[in-house]
Amino acid sequence: PRPTRYAIAVAATDNRRRWRDIACNNAAMDAYDGLLGLIRSGELTGDTKVSESSLANRLGMSRTPVREALRVLDAQSLVVSRGRGVCVRVPGTRELREAFETRCALEGYAAQRAAEAHHAGLLLPARLREVEYLAERCDEVTRTQGPSAGAEANRHFHLATAALAGNRQIDALLAVVWDQIAIASRAGLTAHPRMNAVHDEHEDILCAIRDGNPERARIAATRHIDQTQHLAEQGHETQEELR
Repeated sequence: PRPTRYAIAVAATDNRRRWRDIACNNAAMDAYDGLLGLIRSGELTGDTKVSESSLANRLGMSRTPVREALRVLDAQSLVVSRGRGVCVRVPGTRELREAFETRCALEGYAAQRAAEAHHAGLLLPARLREVEYLAERCDEVTRTQGPSAGAEANRHFHLATAALAGNRQIDALLAVVWDQIAIASRAGLTAHPRMNAVHDEHEDILCAIRDGNPERARIAATRHIDQTQHLAEQGHETQEELR
C-alpha cells in the first residue's frame, strides 16, 4: 500500500499522530510521489534550491500538501531546508556506507526468505518469472540505454527480488535506502565497469532462490552488494573532491 513508506517517517519523529494524519492525506501522498519522481529523475538536485510554491506549481497542486510531503522527505533524509526553499540532500561518504550496509542486511535477509518460501512451495512461479525478466531487462537496458537508465532498471530488479520475501516493511525501508544511494551516486554514473559481472551476480541470486537454498541466496545477495558498494564509494569520493 502507498502509505507504507510514510511509516518510515512515523518511526523517525516523535510527533506520531501528526504523521499518521499525513499518511491518510491523499493530496500529500500525491505530492510525495511527485516529488520522489523529480528527485529520482534528477530534476531536483543538491545544487539547486527550489521554493515550495515553485514545486507546487510544477506538480499542479496547492502548497499545503507539498509542504507536508517535504516534511516526510526531510524525515527520510532525502531533502533539506535552505532558507525559504529546499534542495535534495546528498549523503556524505559515511552516510552512503551506512545506506549500503543497511541495504546489504535487508536484501540478504530478503533473498534468504525468498529461497525459503520457494522451497516451501509458497512462492508463485509467475512472481519468480517476473523477476527473471527484470534481470534480463536490466542487462539489456544497461548495455543499450546508458548508465542512468541502467541504474533505474537495476533498482527495479533488486526491489522486486526483495519483494519476493513478502515483507512490506523491508520493501518500504529498501525504497528509502535506494533513493539515498541513487542521490549520492547519480553524479558519478558512468558506463558500468562490471556489466558482465553484475548480470552474472544477479543470476547467482536468482539461481539460489530457484534452488530453494536460503544460505546461498543470502551470500549471493550480500556479496553482490559488497562489490557494488566498493565502486559507489570510489565514485562518491571522487565527486566530493571535485566539489
